[in-house]
Amino acid sequence: MEIHGDLGVSFDEFLRHIEGIVHARASKIPLSSELSASQEVLSKTRLGDLYLAFAMAQGKEAAWVLFTRNFDRFLKGVACTLTSNRDVAMAVSGDIIGDLFFTDRSRGESLIMGYTGASSLNRWLWLVLRSRIVDALRRSPKEQLGEDLEAIGSNTEAMSRGNGSTVLTGPEEEVLYAERDRYIHSVLLAAFQALSPRDLTLLKMHHVDGAKQKDIADLHGVHPSRVSRRLDRIYRTVRKRATELLVKQHGLKTKEARELMTRVTQHWSGEIDDLIGRCPPG
Repeated sequence: MEIHGDLGVSFDEFLRHIEGIVHARASKIPLSSELSASQEVLSKTRLGDLYLAFAMAQGKEAAWVLFTRNFDRFLKGVACTLTSNRDVAMAVSGDIIGDLFFTDRSRGESLIMGYTGASSLNRWLWLVLRSRIVDALRRSPKEQLGEDLEAIGSNTEAMSRGNGSTVLTGPEEEVLYAERDRYIHSVLLAAFQALSPRDLTLLKMHHVDGAKQKDIADLHGVHPSRVSRRLDRIYRTVRKRATELLVKQHGLKTKEARELMTRVTQHWSGEIDDLIGRCPPG
């Protein structure tokens, strides 16, 4: 989709946005040089659609008017072709439109910022919509998936089971990873927010304020090993609660949810810092 006219965004800011996306995508291409990889990515980037998406993320009214005119009926129509349950179709398409506009507390940005221009905007929206409908139907034991949705459901599960070393080779993989990250962040944030004020304060001291375990122990007059054991207990509580939410809210099997959460939390120091920072003070 070609976008003509000024949507009210800063050219310099848009250029920096493009540079960030190109750099991130080029780093995943096994070419001989960074320059050739960047050229390869840039030549295939849908700049017109990316410009619209960037303007939407900036809250530009002209961009949202243009998007609504071109994609509102598209999303609802496609949703109805993916499931015979009209209530699910309308709910999911409506949720996506809301997520495109509103900032996700667990991620700190709206859904539209996940669009990288690797495919056309309508294909990216279709992929997000298809993934969301599978997620919704998987949570409802009374619903049946069609053949096409069964296939994408299997791909989503396989992506969840992956070891993290898979190279993102196309827009479908990007969407699957982004959707997986979306619900992992949501359940982890909910698990942290469910902690007692005392436990949350301890985590904030250690992860946000940067206090060492010895410093915390000295402050409370206890041995550092006691602080270490308490932190380990809190981490186990968060993992258990997040795993339960993956099963209850997102339809994953218990074994699959446990394996996914174990991998996610193996090296999650930075993740904890960000999530705890989003928790309100106790």
